[in-house]
Amino acid sequence: EGSTGTDVTGDGNKINNEGDTSATSGATGTNVDGNGNEINNNGANSADGAGSTGTNVSGDDNTINSKGDTSAKNGATGTDITGDGNKYNNTGDITAEGENSTGVNISGNKATVDNEGEINVSNGASGINITGDDATVTNKGAITVSDNATGIKITGDNANVAQGGDISLPIATDGQGTLQPGTGLDII
Repeated sequence: EGSTGTDVTGDGNKINNEGDTSATSGATGTNVDGNGNEINNNGANSADGAGSTGTNVSGDDNTINSKGDTSAKNGATGTDITGDGNKYNNTGDITAEGENSTGVNISGNKATVDNEGEINVSNGASGINITGDDATVTNKGAITVSDNATGIKITGDNANVAQGGDISLPIATDGQGTLQPGTGLDII
């Protein structure tokens, strides 16, 4: 519990993850702490279980390029980014399932997200969650949301969003027939 697979501290580094990264039981697959780093995730990035994070990035002006698929379930976070001016570029699919699970979580001002992969979320999860002002989000991927989940959520002032992908909200019900709607894009 609480272990880390790869841990990098410092500024201006280039980190290339060519293989798959996974974390369970509160662990972190890859942890990067510093400013101006470039992180290239070319393999799958997955997390399972509360407190688990596939890739964690802390610092300002980092660029995260994700070509592999990202998944989070059972309260985990696939990619967690904290700091200002960070950029997240994604071409892989993002899947999040289960209450408090988040595919990509970004906390900080002036975040930039460019997503071309599909986002599939269900059971109270979030695909991409951004908290901070002046966020810029370009989404070209399809979003499928069900069971009280949210595809993309932005909390903060002056958000700029270009939504180009299809949003699908399949109708779901719980065991008693109560509708369990999802939200494709939520800007607060």
